[in-house]
Amino acid sequence: MTFKGLSLGLLGNLVGLLAFPGAARNQGVFPDLTGDWDTNHGVVFLDQKGERVTAEFDFQGKRDNRLEGVLRGTVLEVTFTQPSFPPPFRRGRATLSLLAHGTRWEGPWFDAEGVQRGIWSGIKIGARPEQPDREFAPLLASPVAYPDFILRTADGSTEIRLSDWIRGKPLVLVSTFAGWCKNCNWEAPVLARLYAKYHSRGFDVLQVSEYTHPSDVERFIQRHHPPFPVVIGSVSTDDATREGTTHYRFRKHVGDKRKWGTPFNVFIVKGDQAHPLVVAGELIEEEIGPFIARKLAGR
Repeated sequence: MTFKGLSLGLLGNLVGLLAFPGAARNQGVFPDLTGDWDTNHGVVFLDQKGERVTAEFDFQGKRDNRLEGVLRGTVLEVTFTQPSFPPPFRRGRATLSLLAHGTRWEGPWFDAEGVQRGIWSGIKIGARPEQPDREFAPLLASPVAYPDFILRTADGSTEIRLSDWIRGKPLVLVSTFAGWCKNCNWEAPVLARLYAKYHSRGFDVLQVSEYTHPSDVERFIQRHHPPFPVVIGSVSTDDATREGTTHYRFRKHVGDKRKWGTPFNVFIVKGDQAHPLVVAGELIEEEIGPFIARKLAGR
């Protein structure tokens, strides 16, 4: 999944609260827009009460950016203040239309001087029934070893050294995600199903967050309740951080050309980090399930 950057587009995200096409205003019926929205400029976390929507969003680690919106029929009218942004982007407005049963939005946004600055589009993370832009990928052998790491768990209770954690386990999946990545959110239930089916036979999963603030990792955990450990890697979304991560360097060695490279899945068989198998994208459950079963044969 490609994270376009937490820029003015965050407005757009918020804008994503657009009015639900089928919502009858005179009946007081509104789509449920509360949640996390992934847009072509970043992720915004929305709250809704009736026809009114509010949101906060990060920009370079600051959460002083705010948005307010009102649903008017099939349109969401949004105004925003963004002290972290340069003028003339510190104040503005946007007009969005809801699509796909309230799971998508699109529309223009304008700066404080009334100049249209672009079109913002977004999708509600975990939205159903539409799930375009999937990033399924095949299972391939890695040409390089998977590097060791020591990372602290999301609850802060302990540190996990990968080489120690995988010792004695027949098959481990190390799954890298970003909390704002819609594909990671779509993949989360797949990981839980595979774990539930094969854990008793020796299969284990470790999730590693990258490019995600710890508070947003917590939101991801609250959303999906992973039954396996989650550890925290990098917490920023700037290019320097991205290119400095072990995750970035490893996936480039295996030919992953995506900007952010999430989700990214690494299978380690019998503790052999020198010969991992990788899925540079979402898991194809119908293929990975039989693969896991074969590796656990006889157990």
